[in-house]
Amino acid sequence: MIVGYAARSLYARRRTVLVALLVIVGTTAAITVMLGLTNGLRAVIAGKSRPRSALVVAKNAVMDFWSEVPAAAVAPIRVLPGLATSGGKPLVSPELAVTFPIKRADGTLGDVRIRGVDPIAFEVHSDVHVVAGSLPRSGERGVLLGAGIVGKFKGLEEGGTVRIGRRQWPVSGRFTAGGDALESEIWCDRATLQQELGSDRNSVVHVVLEAPERLADLATGLGKMREFQLEAVSEQAFRQRGLAGAAIYLDAIVVVIGILCVSAVFAGTNATYSMFLGQLRELATLMTLGYTRTRVAAIVLLQSLFLALGGAGLGLGLALLAHGRKLVFDELKVVYEVIVSPDVLLLGALAAAVIGLIASVTAVVQTFRLNVLSALRE
Repeated sequence: MIVGYAARSLYARRRTVLVALLVIVGTTAAITVMLGLTNGLRAVIAGKSRPRSALVVAKNAVMDFWSEVPAAAVAPIRVLPGLATSGGKPLVSPELAVTFPIKRADGTLGDVRIRGVDPIAFEVHSDVHVVAGSLPRSGERGVLLGAGIVGKFKGLEEGGTVRIGRRQWPVSGRFTAGGDALESEIWCDRATLQQELGSDRNSVVHVVLEAPERLADLATGLGKMREFQLEAVSEQAFRQRGLAGAAIYLDAIVVVIGILCVSAVFAGTNATYSMFLGQLRELATLMTLGYTRTRVAAIVLLQSLFLALGGAGLGLGLALLAHGRKLVFDELKVVYEVIVSPDVLLLGALAAAVIGLIASVTAVVQTFRLNVLSALRE
C-alpha cells in the first residue's frame, strides 16, 4: 500500500518530480561517461601485457618520440644477449617515431604520430596486422593508417594523402593492433622517412626477449655501451611512464566528477525538498488519518528511491550511447574510445543511489519534525 501510494504521489506531482529526475539523470550520465573516458584512456595506453616485449630507449625517456637511439647503436644491439630470434634473425625492430601537425576534420591542427618501421616490425609487434594494402617498400613513399585514426584527420582515409615533410604521401593501406595505442599512428618505411627528414637517427629499438627475466641480461649488455647512454625497459614499464604523463588529465576528471557529485547532492536535495514542501498538507492529512510518522517518512523515502532508480536507469542509458565513441588525446597523441564497462555502469548507478539517498535525508528529517496543525492550516 505504501509503495503504491508513493508511486501515485509522484505521478500527481510529475512537474516537480521532473526537475529532480533530470538532475539525477544528467549527473549519472556525466559521471558514467567521464569514468568511461578514464577507462578507455588507461586501456589504450596500458595496452596488452606482453611480458617478453622490451624497448631500448634513451635514458629516462618518457615517450618514444622524445627518445633518440643513434644509428651506430643498432648493430651492437642486435647481438646483445637475451634476444629471441625468428628464422635465425634477432627480433629487433629499430623505429623512428615523430609527430607532424595534420588538419582534423573540423579544420583545426592536431599532432599525429608517424612511425618509420622495417618489415620485421610486424613480427616484433605481434598484435599488428595489415588488413588492407601493404607497407611500402624501401625508398617508396606511402603510409599505413592505424584503425583508430582513420577518418579523424583530413586525408587519412582510403585513397587520401598526408603531407610528411615537403611531400604528399599516399595512403597505401591500414592496420589494426587489437585496440592498442599503435592504432593511433601512421606507419611508413623507416629508410624513406629518414631520407625525408635528412637524418639516420632512430627513436627506439623494440625487441622480443627469449624470456622476461632476460631483460637484466639485455640491460647489462647496454651498460657496456656507455657511449650511447641507452637503457632497456620492459614494454609495460615504459607504457606506465606514458600513463604518468596523462596523470594530470586523469586527476582533473576525478576532480570534475567530485564537483559534479557535490553539485548534484545540493541540486537533488533542493528539488526533493521542494517536492516535499508541495505535499506538506497531504502528509499532515495522512498523519491525522492514523499514519505514524515512521510510515509517512517511509513514503517520502520511497519517493526518493523511485527518483534515484529512474534517474539512474535513464542516465546509464544515455551514457551507453557514448560507448565506443572515439576521441583524440592530444597530449599523448593517441586516439581512444569511451569504454562504458559493467564496472563503470555499477559506479554510475552507485553515484545515483548516493545522490538520491543524501537528497532524501532532509525531507525525511523534516517529516519527523512536521507540525501537523500548522501544515493543515497552510
